[in-house]
Amino acid sequence: GKVRIATVPFSQGVNAGAFAGSVSAGVSASCVVEREGMGATDDLAPAAAPLVRPSDMACPRTVVTPLSADRGAVLASVGALAATGSTAGHIGTAWAWYTLSPKWNTVWPASAAAPAGDGVRKIAVLMTDGLYNTVYRSGRPAQDALARNQANARAVALCQGMRKAGIAVYAIGFDVGDPQVKATLSSCASPLSGGATAYFDASDGAALKAAYDEIARQIRDVLRLAG
Repeated sequence: GKVRIATVPFSQGVNAGAFAGSVSAGVSASCVVEREGMGATDDLAPAAAPLVRPSDMACPRTVVTPLSADRGAVLASVGALAATGSTAGHIGTAWAWYTLSPKWNTVWPASAAAPAGDGVRKIAVLMTDGLYNTVYRSGRPAQDALARNQANARAVALCQGMRKAGIAVYAIGFDVGDPQVKATLSSCASPLSGGATAYFDASDGAALKAAYDEIARQIRDVLRLAG
Protein backbone atom coordinates (compact mmCIF):
# COMPACT_ATOMS: atom_id res chain seq x y z
CA GLY A 1 0.00 0.00 0.00
CA LYS A 2 3.01 2.32 0.30
CA VAL A 3 4.57 1.44 -3.06
CA ARG A 4 3.80 3.21 -6.34
CA ILE A 5 5.18 2.33 -9.76
CA ALA A 6 5.37 4.24 -13.04
CA THR A 7 6.13 2.71 -16.45
CA VAL A 8 7.89 4.48 -19.33
CA PRO A 9 7.86 2.67 -22.70
CA PHE A 10 10.29 4.22 -25.19
CA SER A 11 11.72 3.68 -28.66
CA GLN A 12 12.57 6.70 -30.84
CA GLY A 13 10.58 8.76 -28.37
CA VAL A 14 7.95 8.52 -25.65
CA ASN A 15 4.18 8.52 -26.02
CA ALA A 16 2.98 10.97 -23.38
CA GLY A 17 -0.68 10.22 -24.12
CA ALA A 18 -3.09 12.53 -22.29
CA PHE A 19 -0.15 14.47 -20.86
CA ALA A 20 1.38 15.34 -24.25
CA GLY A 21 -0.21 18.76 -24.55
CA SER A 22 0.87 19.92 -21.12
CA VAL A 23 4.49 18.79 -21.55
CA SER A 24 4.88 20.20 -25.07
CA ALA A 25 3.12 23.57 -24.71
CA GLY A 26 0.37 22.24 -26.97
CA VAL A 27 2.67 21.21 -29.83
CA SER A 28 2.03 17.46 -29.55
CA ALA A 29 -1.02 15.30 -28.96
CA SER A 30 0.95 12.12 -28.35
CA CYS A 31 4.70 11.64 -28.76
CA VAL A 32 7.65 13.76 -27.73
CA VAL A 33 11.43 13.54 -27.81
CA GLU A 34 14.33 15.03 -25.91
CA ARG A 35 14.93 18.65 -25.02
CA GLU A 36 17.98 20.53 -26.23
CA GLY A 37 19.58 23.26 -24.16
CA MET A 38 17.56 23.93 -21.02
CA GLY A 39 16.30 20.69 -19.51
CA ALA A 40 18.41 18.43 -21.72
CA THR A 41 20.03 16.58 -18.83
CA ASP A 42 17.87 17.41 -15.81
CA ASP A 43 14.27 17.32 -14.55
CA LEU A 44 13.39 20.94 -15.25
CA ALA A 45 9.62 21.41 -15.30
CA PRO A 46 8.09 21.35 -18.81
CA ALA A 47 6.57 24.79 -18.30
CA ALA A 48 10.13 26.17 -18.35
CA ALA A 49 11.43 23.87 -21.11
CA PRO A 50 8.66 22.23 -23.20
CA LEU A 51 9.34 19.01 -25.07
CA VAL A 52 9.04 18.81 -28.85
CA ARG A 53 7.39 16.48 -31.35
CA PRO A 54 9.31 15.99 -34.62
CA SER A 55 7.39 15.12 -37.76
CA ASP A 56 9.57 12.09 -38.51
CA MET A 57 9.61 9.53 -35.69
CA ALA A 58 8.33 6.09 -34.69
CA CYS A 59 6.00 6.50 -31.73
CA PRO A 60 5.49 3.67 -29.23
CA ARG A 61 1.86 2.63 -28.95
CA THR A 62 1.98 2.17 -25.18
CA VAL A 63 1.75 5.42 -23.25
CA VAL A 64 3.57 6.55 -20.14
CA THR A 65 1.84 5.56 -16.90
CA PRO A 66 2.64 7.95 -14.02
CA LEU A 67 3.07 6.73 -10.44
CA SER A 68 0.26 4.39 -9.45
CA ALA A 69 -0.54 1.97 -6.63
CA ASP A 70 -2.97 0.13 -8.94
CA ARG A 71 -1.26 -3.22 -9.50
CA GLY A 72 -3.63 -4.12 -12.34
CA ALA A 73 -2.93 -0.88 -14.20
CA VAL A 74 0.84 -1.35 -13.90
CA LEU A 75 0.67 -4.96 -15.12
CA ALA A 76 -1.61 -3.93 -18.00
CA SER A 77 0.93 -1.29 -19.07
CA VAL A 78 3.74 -3.84 -19.04
CA GLY A 79 1.61 -6.41 -20.85
CA ALA A 80 0.89 -3.94 -23.64
CA LEU A 81 4.57 -3.35 -24.47
CA ALA A 82 5.57 -3.98 -28.09
CA ALA A 83 8.89 -3.50 -29.86
CA THR A 84 8.99 -0.77 -32.52
CA GLY A 85 11.38 1.81 -33.91
CA SER A 86 14.96 2.48 -32.89
CA THR A 87 16.31 3.16 -29.39
CA ALA A 88 16.64 6.64 -27.88
CA GLY A 89 17.61 5.32 -24.46
CA HIS A 90 18.37 8.74 -23.06
CA ILE A 91 14.74 9.77 -23.64
CA GLY A 92 13.48 6.79 -21.67
CA THR A 93 15.99 7.62 -18.94
CA ALA A 94 14.80 11.24 -18.80
CA TRP A 95 11.17 10.19 -18.45
CA ALA A 96 12.02 7.78 -15.65
CA TRP A 97 13.29 10.85 -13.79
CA TYR A 98 10.27 12.95 -14.75
CA THR A 99 7.83 10.44 -13.22
CA LEU A 100 9.78 10.58 -9.93
CA SER A 101 10.37 14.34 -9.83
CA PRO A 102 8.25 16.74 -7.73
CA LYS A 103 9.02 19.38 -10.37
CA TRP A 104 6.61 17.51 -12.68
CA ASN A 105 3.73 17.30 -10.21
CA THR A 106 1.76 19.97 -12.07
CA VAL A 107 1.66 17.60 -15.07
CA TRP A 108 0.10 14.71 -13.12
CA PRO A 109 -1.21 16.07 -9.79
CA ALA A 110 -3.11 12.83 -9.11
CA SER A 111 0.23 10.96 -9.25
CA ALA A 112 2.38 13.55 -7.50
CA ALA A 113 5.87 12.50 -6.43
CA ALA A 114 7.02 13.25 -2.90
CA PRO A 115 10.54 14.61 -2.29
CA ALA A 116 13.22 12.01 -1.59
CA GLY A 117 14.12 11.46 2.04
CA ASP A 118 12.00 11.43 5.21
CA GLY A 119 11.08 7.78 4.66
CA VAL A 120 10.56 8.16 0.89
CA ARG A 121 12.72 5.92 -1.31
CA LYS A 122 12.93 6.53 -5.05
CA ILE A 123 14.15 3.87 -7.44
CA ALA A 124 14.54 3.89 -11.22
CA VAL A 125 14.95 0.59 -13.08
CA LEU A 126 16.23 1.08 -16.64
CA MET A 127 16.10 -1.78 -19.16
CA THR A 128 17.05 -1.88 -22.82
CA ASP A 129 17.65 -4.54 -25.44
CA GLY A 130 19.10 -2.17 -28.02
CA LEU A 131 21.70 0.44 -28.84
CA TYR A 132 21.34 4.05 -27.74
CA ASN A 133 21.44 5.17 -31.34
CA THR A 134 19.01 8.04 -31.94
CA VAL A 135 19.01 11.75 -31.14
CA TYR A 136 17.12 14.64 -32.75
CA ARG A 137 18.70 17.51 -34.61
CA SER A 138 16.54 20.31 -35.98
CA GLY A 139 13.47 18.15 -35.52
CA ARG A 140 14.74 15.07 -37.35
CA PRO A 141 16.19 11.80 -36.01
CA ALA A 142 19.92 11.23 -36.43
CA GLN A 143 21.54 7.81 -36.11
CA ASP A 144 25.17 8.36 -37.05
CA ALA A 145 28.22 7.73 -34.85
CA LEU A 146 27.92 11.20 -33.32
CA ALA A 147 24.27 10.54 -32.48
CA ARG A 148 25.20 7.36 -30.62
CA ASN A 149 27.85 9.20 -28.64
CA GLN A 150 25.39 11.98 -27.80
CA ALA A 151 22.63 9.57 -26.75
CA ASN A 152 24.94 7.61 -24.47
CA ALA A 153 26.49 10.75 -22.95
CA ARG A 154 23.08 12.30 -22.26
CA ALA A 155 21.86 9.08 -20.65
CA VAL A 156 24.85 9.03 -18.29
CA ALA A 157 24.38 12.71 -17.42
CA LEU A 158 20.69 12.10 -16.65
CA CYS A 159 21.56 9.11 -14.46
CA GLN A 160 24.11 11.16 -12.57
CA GLY A 161 21.46 13.82 -12.00
CA MET A 162 18.96 11.24 -10.74
CA ARG A 163 21.45 9.77 -8.30
CA LYS A 164 22.36 13.26 -7.06
CA ALA A 165 18.65 13.87 -6.48
CA GLY A 166 18.49 10.82 -4.21
CA ILE A 167 17.17 8.29 -6.73
CA ALA A 168 18.71 4.80 -6.72
CA VAL A 169 19.30 3.65 -10.30
CA TYR A 170 19.28 0.02 -11.41
CA ALA A 171 20.14 -0.84 -15.03
CA ILE A 172 19.60 -4.01 -17.05
CA GLY A 173 21.01 -4.81 -20.48
CA PHE A 174 19.00 -7.60 -22.14
CA ASP A 175 21.04 -9.50 -24.74
CA VAL A 176 23.14 -6.38 -25.34
CA GLY A 177 26.47 -7.06 -27.02
CA ASP A 178 27.58 -3.50 -27.74
CA PRO A 179 30.39 -2.39 -25.35
CA GLN A 180 29.28 1.25 -25.46
CA VAL A 181 25.77 0.42 -24.23
CA LYS A 182 27.15 -1.82 -21.49
CA ALA A 183 29.46 0.99 -20.38
CA THR A 184 26.54 3.45 -20.37
CA LEU A 185 24.31 1.18 -18.31
CA SER A 186 27.13 0.42 -15.89
CA SER A 187 27.85 4.16 -15.50
CA CYS A 188 24.13 4.82 -14.99
CA ALA A 189 23.72 2.29 -12.20
CA SER A 190 24.13 3.28 -8.58
CA PRO A 191 27.23 1.99 -6.76
CA LEU A 192 26.88 -0.98 -4.43
CA SER A 193 29.10 -2.17 -1.62
CA GLY A 194 32.37 -3.82 -2.61
CA GLY A 195 32.90 -1.64 -5.66
CA ALA A 196 30.09 -3.20 -7.73
CA THR A 197 27.26 -1.33 -9.42
CA ALA A 198 23.53 -2.06 -9.72
CA TYR A 199 24.00 -3.11 -13.36
CA PHE A 200 22.78 -6.49 -14.60
CA ASP A 201 23.90 -8.06 -17.88
CA ALA A 202 21.12 -10.50 -18.86
CA SER A 203 21.90 -12.73 -21.83
CA ASP A 204 18.52 -14.50 -22.06
CA GLY A 205 15.00 -14.57 -20.64
CA ALA A 206 15.96 -16.58 -17.57
CA ALA A 207 18.76 -14.14 -16.73
CA LEU A 208 16.40 -11.20 -17.26
CA LYS A 209 13.88 -12.66 -14.80
CA ALA A 210 16.69 -13.36 -12.34
CA ALA A 211 17.87 -9.75 -12.62
CA TYR A 212 14.41 -8.39 -11.82
CA ASP A 213 14.04 -10.88 -8.95
CA GLU A 214 17.35 -9.70 -7.46
CA ILE A 215 16.42 -6.03 -7.87
CA ALA A 216 13.09 -6.70 -6.15
CA ARG A 217 14.90 -8.49 -3.31
CA GLN A 218 17.30 -5.58 -2.82
CA ILE A 219 14.42 -3.07 -2.86
CA ARG A 220 12.46 -5.09 -0.30
CA ASP A 221 15.52 -5.26 1.97
CA VAL A 222 15.95 -1.48 1.77
CA LEU A 223 12.27 -0.87 2.48
CA ARG A 224 12.32 -3.20 5.48
CA LEU A 225 15.36 -1.42 6.88
CA ALA A 226 13.73 1.97 6.30
CA GLY A 227 10.49 0.84 7.93
